[in-house]
Amino acid sequence: MKIKRCEKKLVSCLLLACLFIGAAVYGAVGSGIAVTNHFQTGSVDLELKTYRKSADGIQEAASGRNITANQKLSYIPRITALRADCYVRLNVHIAMEKKCVEPVTIESVQPLENWVKKGSQLYYTKPLKTGESVNAFEWIHIPETWNVKTASGFQVNLTADAIQAAHFTPDFQSDIPWGSIKIEEAKEKDKTNYRSVKKADQTHRLIYQGDGTFELSSEDLFENFQTAVAGDAFEDSLKLINHGKNKIRLSFKCESRSEETLLEAVSVNLRIGDRLVYKGPLSAKKISNYQVLATIAPKQEKILRYELTVPIKLQNLFSVEKEKLIWYFQAEEMDEDGRAVQTGDDSLFGLSAALIAGAAATVLLLLFKKRKVK
Repeated sequence: MKIKRCEKKLVSCLLLACLFIGAAVYGAVGSGIAVTNHFQTGSVDLELKTYRKSADGIQEAASGRNITANQKLSYIPRITALRADCYVRLNVHIAMEKKCVEPVTIESVQPLENWVKKGSQLYYTKPLKTGESVNAFEWIHIPETWNVKTASGFQVNLTADAIQAAHFTPDFQSDIPWGSIKIEEAKEKDKTNYRSVKKADQTHRLIYQGDGTFELSSEDLFENFQTAVAGDAFEDSLKLINHGKNKIRLSFKCESRSEETLLEAVSVNLRIGDRLVYKGPLSAKKISNYQVLATIAPKQEKILRYELTVPIKLQNLFSVEKEKLIWYFQAEEMDEDGRAVQTGDDSLFGLSAALIAGAAATVLLLLFKKRKVK
């Protein structure tokens, strides 16, 4: 009985070895390559602080200061752009503690250079660069007629708004320079996520080397794209090169593992030459299965162009987001008649065949032995 158990184990081991080698050969036939692309959106964000001049220099403004009639009360609102370049405006509301014949109003402040006053709002007429700061005014004029009976305490309430400078042109001749655009609350995320400069200037190449192997020159096919804001459009390309000895049929599919809807909001066009391969959301759910990109002869190259467009009305919901998109490429070698050619290491096929034949002979021998024992 012990001998029979050993024989069964030996047969099983040989068969498993053959199966593993067969699986390795099959893997070589179905070879491909994947690249993970990263897409990122930015936003605008501001910091608003108030300062005053004193004998000791510029200090943060404090409440409860004594005032006198006809005084120029030092009060300096300072706005800093934290993320993308933007246009800014300052909403000024001054609340009096009691009713006055001559209250303090926005007319009591004098905007600095490059600011215009529109109602209760001050607009800065130049784009504020990321990291830059600008002062809106320097003092509040206290009415000359104020005295002990007519004076009143007051509170200055300020709020600052921003709108991206990219793809936006204000009309400062209008009473509403920003038009009817609705200002949304900023999305509270990483404050250091500025609109970045162009990340790289890479030429992307996907080279099929033959025998089921690929070489890709880039780790990210979106690395030449800067952080996106509403209205941005990006374009890049990937050279598809065949260095193998046979003609190939190159296939492509796309996968997103995120449940976020940013990739649904951004659109992409994929083209090879004049042929439109795909047009639709960047998530590309319609090409989640392989489809043929191109047939490429040996030593030939074709170019895959991809254009991404961010809608101008992209909401703050989609700001400061990072998404991953995986692109898969797979090649099938073909002969001159268009029939599939087996790829992979020929020696592997030989080894597999030899082991399979040896395993079959061993199985037959063991079975024969077992029959003799009986």
